[in-house]
Amino acid sequence: MLKLLFHRKPPDKRHDLANQTTRLGRLAVLLALLVVVLPHLLRLEPLLILFILAVIGWRLLVELRGWPLPQRLLRIALLGSGFALVLFSYHTLLGRLPGVALLTLLFTLKLVELRTLRDAMLLIFIGFFLMITNFLFDQSLFVGLYLFVTVLLLLTVLILLNHPRATLKDLRHHLRLSGILMLQAAPLMLLFFLLFPRISAPLWSLPRDEAQAKTGVSDEMKIGDITHLADSQAVAFRVDFAHEIPPAGQLYWRVYILNLTNGRQWWRSPGATNAATLLPEAIDQQHLSYTVTLEPHRRNWLPALELPTQPPVGVDNPATLSDDWQLSLSQPLQKRVRYQLTSATTTTQPAVSPASLAAALQLPEGVNPRTIALGRHWATEGFHGQALVDHALQQIAQGDFYYSRNPPPLGRDAIDEFIFESKRGFCEHYAAALTTVLRAAGLPARVVTGYQGGERNPVGNYLIVRQSSAHAWVEYYLPESGWQRVDPTTVVPFERVENSGDLQRFNSVEPLPLSSEDLAWLARSLRHLNQNWDAINHNWNDLIIGFNRERQRQLLAKLGINQWSGERLMLSITALVMLIWGAVTLPLLLNRRRLDAGQRLFAKFRRRLAQHGMTTQPHQTPQQIAATAALRWPQQQLLLQQIAEAFYRLRYRPTASKEEASQQLKRVRALLAKLP
Repeated sequence: MLKLLFHRKPPDKRHDLANQTTRLGRLAVLLALLVVVLPHLLRLEPLLILFILAVIGWRLLVELRGWPLPQRLLRIALLGSGFALVLFSYHTLLGRLPGVALLTLLFTLKLVELRTLRDAMLLIFIGFFLMITNFLFDQSLFVGLYLFVTVLLLLTVLILLNHPRATLKDLRHHLRLSGILMLQAAPLMLLFFLLFPRISAPLWSLPRDEAQAKTGVSDEMKIGDITHLADSQAVAFRVDFAHEIPPAGQLYWRVYILNLTNGRQWWRSPGATNAATLLPEAIDQQHLSYTVTLEPHRRNWLPALELPTQPPVGVDNPATLSDDWQLSLSQPLQKRVRYQLTSATTTTQPAVSPASLAAALQLPEGVNPRTIALGRHWATEGFHGQALVDHALQQIAQGDFYYSRNPPPLGRDAIDEFIFESKRGFCEHYAAALTTVLRAAGLPARVVTGYQGGERNPVGNYLIVRQSSAHAWVEYYLPESGWQRVDPTTVVPFERVENSGDLQRFNSVEPLPLSSEDLAWLARSLRHLNQNWDAINHNWNDLIIGFNRERQRQLLAKLGINQWSGERLMLSITALVMLIWGAVTLPLLLNRRRLDAGQRLFAKFRRRLAQHGMTTQPHQTPQQIAATAALRWPQQQLLLQQIAEAFYRLRYRPTASKEEASQQLKRVRALLAKLP
C-alpha cells in the first residue's frame, strides 16, 4: 500500500527541481509560502490552520530528510479532505472567507506536487494573487506595509530560483535587486493610482459572508444588544471637524430611528420618505461641518449629528435622507468610506406628518401594564409636554436607579421589571422605559440608536468613535419646537454609575485619566504611541483608501485636465508611461556594455567550437556546452570547466565594482586564448 501512495521517480536532469535549484532555493519557496498565508491563518478555522501547517511542515521534512513525494491517489485524497474541511467549517464554498480559505488551502496543497522549477515559479505567481486577497478583510497601513515586505520576499525568491548556484552570500544582492525593481515600478504605480479612472466597485470580488456577524448598531434594538457593543474597542468611525471639536454633550451620532415596539424589542417603521423637499423649510441658525471616515459595517446606515441638512458628499453608494433625518445607503457598506456632512445644531423643523406622530404613540396591548398605567397617571395629574419629560427625568434621578453594564435578566414585561424592580440597566433600558412612559401619557416619542461622544486624538485633532460608544436615547415631539432630544442616562447620579468610563464619555472627549501613578509614565507613552499610530492610519485612510472618484475629479480639476475626454486622458497616460519607462530603462541600457562584452566572448567561444566540428544550440548554457565539449576533448576538460565558470560569474554573479568586472573579462579572454 505504501508503494501505491509514495514513490520515488528516477532523477531527471531536465525536470527535477533538485537538479535546477539549491536547497536554499527550495527552502526559500517554503518561507515565502508561509509569509503569504500567515495573515489568513489568523482568520481561518482551527482545523484548516492545522491542515495547512501540517502540509507545510511535511514538505519541510521532505526537503530536510529526502522523503519521497506522494503518488496521485494520496494527492487526490488530500485535495478531497481540504474541500471537506472548508465545507465543514463554513457550510459553503461561496463567500469572502470560505473563498479565501479554499484558495489558501489549494495554494498550500501545491507543495504536495512540487517537483520542477516550473511548479516553484507557478507557486510564487499564485502567491502574488493570494497576497492581494488580504485587502478583502483589512486595508490598514499595517497590512499595506506587511504586503510590501511580502512582495519584496516573493521577488527575491523568484530571482533566487533562477540562480541555481546562489548562496547565502548572494541574498543581499538579490534583495537589493528586488528593491530596485519595486522602485522602478513605483512611478508607474503612482501614475495609475492618480490618473486611472476610478470605479465605485472593485474589478473582482467574492460574495459577502451572510453568516458572518455584522458589527455596529442594528436597525432593531433588543435589550442587551448595546450592552454587548459597549465591551468592544473596535473603531466605528473617525471624524475631522472643520473647526473645534464640540463638547461631548453635543456629540449624539444618529443612526436609526426606532418607532415600532412589541414591548421588549424596537424596530424601524417601513416606508420613510426622502426629506429633500422638506429641508428648504428649515431655518438653520448654526451649522457644524465635518468629515466622517466610516469603517465597513455591512449595513445601510451612515452616522450623522443632528440634524443633517443634505445627503453626504463623497459617497459613491447613493445615500438618501429620510423625513426623520436618517441617512441610509442604497447598498450595505462593504468598504471604508469618507464623506462630508453639514448638520444644523439649531433649527426650526418642518411640520411632521400625522402618520409619523401616530407611529410615535404606538404601544402594544397587554405588555408592560404597570408602566403604561404610570404614564397615564402622570397625564391625569397634569403633566404634559416639556413638564412631563422633566417630571420623568426627576423620577429617574431620585428613584434609586443605577447605570449598569451587567443588569439582571428581564422577562416578558421587561420595562415593568426594570422600572419597578431591578432599577439597573444600560442605555437601552432607560431609552425604552422613558419612551414607553411618554407614549402612555400621550406625548409622541421614539427611540434613537447610534453613538455618543468619542475620544479626541490630540496628534491629529480628530475624534475616534468606537463601538463602545454605541448608545440609545429618546426624541419627543413638541408642536412649538418639533422633535427634541433627551438622554435619560445623563440624569443618573454619578455615584450610581458603575463604570467610570460611561460617566467620562458623557462629559468629555478627552481620554480617560490614568489610574496608577506608578505606571503613569508607561501608560502615557503607550497612549501617545497609539494616538500617533492611529493618526498615521487616519491619514492613510484619507489619502490612499479614500481616494475615490470625487477626489480624483478634484485633483484633475487642479491640474486643469478635468475637461479632457477619455481618449485624450488615456493617450496622455500612455505618453507619461513611456516617458517614465524610458527614464528608468535608459540608465540600465547604458550600463550593459559589460554584459554585451561577455555575450560577444560567449559567441566567440561557440564559434571556436563550431570550427572544430561541434554544433551548439542557442538554449544551451555555458555549463552544458562545456560538459558536451569535454566528452569530445577530455584533455581540455579542466579548461572548459574554468571557461564555463568564468562566463557564469561574468554574466550572473554580482560584482562589487567595475574593476572586478574588467578583471573578469580579461580572465575570460585569457582562458579563450588557451583553446586550441
